[in-house]
Amino acid sequence: MAPKYTIDIKIIWKSIHGQLTVEEQKLLQNWLNEDSSHRSYYLQAKRYYQKGTSFSNSKAEMDRAWQSFANRERLMRRRLIFRKLAVAASILILVAATTSILYWQFNNQPALVAPGQLSLIEPGSGKATLFFDDGRTYELTNSGKLQLQEDGVAISNTKNGLAYVAGENALAGTRYNILRVPRGGEYALTLPDGTHVWMNSESSIRYPIKFGENERRVEIQGQAFFEVAHNEEKPFLVWSGNQQIQVLGTQFDLKAYQNDETITTTLVRGSVRIRLKNDPEVQETLAPNEQCTFNKTDNSLNKRVVETLPFVSWRNGRLVFENEELGEIMKTLGRWYDFDVVFASEKTKHIRFTGTLKRYDKIDKVLNKIAKTNEIRINVNENRISIE
Repeated sequence: MAPKYTIDIKIIWKSIHGQLTVEEQKLLQNWLNEDSSHRSYYLQAKRYYQKGTSFSNSKAEMDRAWQSFANRERLMRRRLIFRKLAVAASILILVAATTSILYWQFNNQPALVAPGQLSLIEPGSGKATLFFDDGRTYELTNSGKLQLQEDGVAISNTKNGLAYVAGENALAGTRYNILRVPRGGEYALTLPDGTHVWMNSESSIRYPIKFGENERRVEIQGQAFFEVAHNEEKPFLVWSGNQQIQVLGTQFDLKAYQNDETITTTLVRGSVRIRLKNDPEVQETLAPNEQCTFNKTDNSLNKRVVETLPFVSWRNGRLVFENEELGEIMKTLGRWYDFDVVFASEKTKHIRFTGTLKRYDKIDKVLNKIAKTNEIRINVNENRISIE
């Protein structure tokens, strides 16, 4: 007898999340009561979800996870049918194959090496190196202390980061420092004008120990979040390669890694103007919740409206990804956890994810959360991660 009721698997997914309408609830109940195989299918799906099936609960991830589940379920049904028709030897082979599928479908554990290998990879911490233009260097940590006096400027390092306070007789614009944050590091900096800068891993900033009278200018590579002290008489300029950002007082994130193809400026508050050094006529002005991407290949600027959270969440202990390619996600994680990553195929690099990771979690929690999507396998060997 043909089934009286049919159901979309997305209704099952919505029921697990408690998101059904009254009509959908009735349809689901009728479908469950119709046949025991329907109840079995529903329980399988529920176990699949409860053990972790997606990076997040966004609609895009729900759709992807359910498609993955549906594809695997259909594959298992085809294997079971074929198994009934095969000879005894073939049955044994297919049982082994089916067991493997069940392992990945319902156990949801990534293919990781022994925990001892994982312990070698730690989340980043507060560390940086301070360079003076006379050749002196100082290794900084949030637990270490440093107190210096340079040309009337007090330089101190505490648990809150590195800070500059210029006295009345400080010499302006004559001495420069570079603060360099390594892979697996982060650091906070307070500039002489009171501007706060949060430096992400594998980043550096060059600045005078006291700004001049007409402008405040810094140079940056990598990623930093700026909270610029307001001063209408003295614009704040951020140079990164061929791009210049001009601000009066604002909050924005700048991602300008040397090996990336683009430079991305995301504005949270205030206003900034972006222009090109070699082509000043090319410029964009940003309002809050707007982002400008500079393409290094064709020297173009492209502005769009964005939700700023995914681009600035790193400063508050979260890594938020919105429809992000796995290659970019692993590049971000590699900088923060200081590991190298290798992909078995280009196709794997372009798998997209949406979700949130805790920035200070151990690497096994981070990798397990990604691997639970069942779209990839992850292997760890010391500080080298391979994905297939």
